Amino acid sequence: MNNYQEIIDKATEEGHKALWQTKPNPVGWVQADLDDKPIGKTYIVDEGLCGGAYIILTDSRSEFVKWCKTNDKLSIDKNIGGKGYTISTFDAHKDYSGQSAERYEACAEAFAKVLQENGIDCMVHAYLT
Repeated sequence: MNNYQEIIDKATEEGHKALWQTKPNPVGWVQADLDDKPIGKTYIVDEGLCGGAYIILTDSRSEFVKWCKTNDKLSIDKNIGGKGYTISTFDAHKDYSGQSAERYEACAEAFAKVLQENGIDCMVHAYLT
């Protein structure tokens, strides 16, 4: 049997590292009128596009999902958009208050990689807001 707490701890650590090592691509924006004519100065957002990411555990009957639910580990919820469960990587980025889609995706990818290396089927869902 796997030590799921150790896996979660390692995944959290790797996700945290990836979050802070990621350098988002800055984006610019400018206010425009209804005809798309700029009406102000251009602003640069160093953290890039806004968004987030989460992990989908594709096998809702896996021992890992059962363990998480029984031990109240992670933020695990039923996947609204399909089968399986979703988990948040909040513990890996709880000291980050930004909205960088790139940082959150990197965090989730690193977290998921550790899970996958330990035989836990999952995939990352990233989104823009």
